[in-house]
Amino acid sequence: MKGLLPASLAALLLGGCASAVETAAIERMPSTYVVFFPKGDAALTPEAKAIIDRAATAIRATHPEQVVVAAGGNARASAGLSSPRAFAVRQALAQDGISDELMARSDLENVNLAASDTAEQRVEIRLVQREPELARLRGLGRLADGF
Repeated sequence: MKGLLPASLAALLLGGCASAVETAAIERMPSTYVVFFPKGDAALTPEAKAIIDRAATAIRATHPEQVVVAAGGNARASAGLSSPRAFAVRQALAQDGISDELMARSDLENVNLAASDTAEQRVEIRLVQREPELARLRGLGRLADGF
């Protein structure tokens, strides 16, 4: 009986530490994941898939209100690839168990890399936690539910 109380107390304390560690890890997860594609291609590279896998892990851990898949850049140069790239990211997230109902498509906004090819080769996965951010995106006409 004497050994039972210390063991129970230790288990209780360690259980609290685990949840505190998990909470700290969740708080350190980024809210935006950037996936880059090869120039002129919409195929996911192994590096891109690894980033999408990390985003899916964060989505499952943080339960965001919405997951926005944003693609675009220079409209003229990337018009033919932004949609297939966004779809490739959405499809990979769905394969990782992320619900289609949670995802929305958006254009990239305020991309400071617009003068380079890099802006045209990127898709962002944004985990939106707050309703004001969703309202702002909807107000700009940049958010479309689903794909």
